Amino acid sequence: MRMCWWLVDIVSRTLEPDERDAVLGDLTESGQGGGQALRDVLGLVVRRQAPWWKDWRPWLALVGLVGPVGVLLNLACSWLDRSYDLHLWIMRNYRDIDPAMLNNLGLTVSQSIVHLVSRSLLLVSWS
Repeated sequence: MRMCWWLVDIVSRTLEPDERDAVLGDLTESGQGGGQALRDVLGLVVRRQAPWWKDWRPWLALVGLVGPVGVLLNLACSWLDRSYDLHLWIMRNYRDIDPAMLNNLGLTVSQSIVHLVSRSLLLVSWS
């Protein structure tokens, strides 16, 4: 019950402040349950947002900008995940690995730490 009312409060924040106050006041006075109130607020928000999505510009932004950037972020996260696996494995097993072999490959612990921190910061800032 409390979760539904919390969601009602969150969803109603997309409305104008005056309209939000009126809607929340009406819902409080009506004595409806949390689920019914959530359904009513969601319906109102969808009706208020629908005219904006009838235009072609939001769809162009979604498909032309958000979609490709989301795919690139997904690929970057996958690459960083594999990089973490490699470098953390090296750090865990450093005593068992021949240091000369790691130096030939350019995989030292200090370079691994710098690599992981810099790539993580890059991904966070790009997100």
